[in-house]
Amino acid sequence: MYRNEVRLITVTDAREINKVITEQCEGEIWFEDGAGSRVNARSFLGSLLTLEWCHIYVVSQKDISGKLIKWII
Repeated sequence: MYRNEVRLITVTDAREINKVITEQCEGEIWFEDGAGSRVNARSFLGSLLTLEWCHIYVVSQKDISGKLIKWII
């Protein structure tokens, strides 16, 4: 598994990362916070929920960090 911390501040950030993940990435991909909550990263509503989290991690089966470089901390 691959895990990258990302920063999503605005609704636009959530929309853009969701679009990249949905259209350009394969496999199961999740957003996780530091406390164990997890949502599907292909869900726009899930992406919006992460805006409330202090720490956001993208967890995937494949290395997708090159596609998420704009948001990786």
